[in-house]
Amino acid sequence: MNMGERVTFNELLDIVNFIEIPIIQRDYAQGRKDQSEVRNAFLDSLFSALIRDKTYDDQPSLNLDFVYGDIDNTDTLSVLDGQQRLTTLFLLHWFLAVKYNHLTEFKARFTLKGNSRFTYKTRPSSSEFFNALLSNGTIQQRYHALTKFNIYQTTESSKINDYTIDQLIANSTWFFSAWKQDPTVQACLNMLKAIEERFALCNEDLYLRIVDSDNPCITFQFLPLSKFGLSDELYIKMNARGKPLTPFENFKANLQQTIKSFSEELPNYDLAARGGVVNGYEYFIHKIDTDWADLFWTYRTVGDKHDSYDDELMNFIRLIILYQYIIDTKNN
Repeated sequence: MNMGERVTFNELLDIVNFIEIPIIQRDYAQGRKDQSEVRNAFLDSLFSALIRDKTYDDQPSLNLDFVYGDIDNTDTLSVLDGQQRLTTLFLLHWFLAVKYNHLTEFKARFTLKGNSRFTYKTRPSSSEFFNALLSNGTIQQRYHALTKFNIYQTTESSKINDYTIDQLIANSTWFFSAWKQDPTVQACLNMLKAIEERFALCNEDLYLRIVDSDNPCITFQFLPLSKFGLSDELYIKMNARGKPLTPFENFKANLQQTIKSFSEELPNYDLAARGGVVNGYEYFIHKIDTDWADLFWTYRTVGDKHDSYDDELMNFIRLIILYQYIIDTKNN
C-alpha cells in the first residue's frame, strides 16, 4: 500500500487483523449528548455520501482525511488519530447491517476468533460491549419485528413506540447494566440512536454501498506511523492533546470547512507569511490562529476570568453575522 493511499473502512480490515483504540486514548466523544451539533453534521455528510448517484464520475467520494496508527507484530492497529471517525464508521456499518439484513456477512467480516475486529482498550467494559454487540444476532430480528408493524410510528400512548435501537440493545439479555456507567458505551448508544434517526427512512440498501470497494463512497487516508520511524514516546506526547474540543473550536472547524466548500471564487489576499498571494481559505486558516488570536488574547479576561479568548472572538463573529443580516434585510 502506498503512503496515504485512500482506503475504505472495509479495506482497512484487509491490511490489519484488529483495529484497537489504545488505553491512552480518551473515551468515545462523538456520541456524547452535548456533541449533537458535531454528530449531526458528520452524519449528514456520511448520509449524503452514501446516497449520491455513483453513475457520475465527477462526484468524488467523501474523504475523511488522515488516520494515523501503529501496527504491531500481531497486525493490530493502535489508533492515534481518527478514533472518533473510525468508531462512528464502525457503528454505522453495524446499524446498516442490522437494518438491511446483512448481519451475518457483517459478523463474518468484522469478527476474528470470536472477537470484534474493532475494539476499545480504554476500559474492559468497552471491549466487552463491542464483543457482545457482534456475537449476538437477536437485535436484527427484534428490530425488524418492531419496524415491520410500524411500531415506531404508533401513538404517544403506546409504550412500545419508545423502543429505539439504543433501547433494544440496552434491554437485551446480553447487555450488562453496569455498561451504562461506561462513557464509551453511553456514547455508542447515543450515536446509534442518532444514526437510526438519520438513516431509518432510507429504503435503498446502504450497507452494500458502504462496503463497496470498487466504487467507494467514504474513504480516508491511512498512514502507519511505523513507516516514519516514530517512537512510542512521541506517540504518547501527541496523544496528550486528547481533551474535548471547546464549542468555539468545533465552530471554527466547521467554519473552515464551509469556507473551503464555497463554489464561488473567493478573493485573493497578500500574505507574506505564506510567501505572497493566497486564496481566501488559506488566508482565513492562517489568520484565525495567528494574528487574530494575538489580537483577541489581550481581551481574554474582559468578560470572565477564564484564561481563554474563545468567547470574545465568538462574540465578534456573532456581531459580524448580525450586521450582515441587518444589511441584507434593511427593507424589512
